[in-house]
Amino acid sequence: MRNFLENLTEIMQKKGITQRKICEICGFTESSFWAWKKGSLPKVDAAFKIAQFLDTSVEFLMTGKDPQGIKSDELRLINKWRLIGDDSRRTALLIIDDAYERAIASLKEKKGIA
Repeated sequence: MRNFLENLTEIMQKKGITQRKICEICGFTESSFWAWKKGSLPKVDAAFKIAQFLDTSVEFLMTGKDPQGIKSDELRLINKWRLIGDDSRRTALLIIDDAYERAIASLKEKKGIA
């Protein structure tokens, strides 16, 4: 199994993000990377901040595996959902509910269900 730093480095390279940028956005020092290179793990809150910033999961950072059954676009939605306020969540739910109702109506129409 790959370690935290290997998984973090992979995602950083794919997204073109530097150590400095992660530290700046997530609020910790570059010395944290030295500790991770020596095998230590970040605190849970730091891992969560990194995962949110990189649109990935803590599970991926720790194990190199994505959560079972969750697609990357679904994970992006979950991470963004956790960051928005209640008013924005209500608006998002209205939009999702509307899209869902249209999808159900379309399926019923295709199947000839009233």
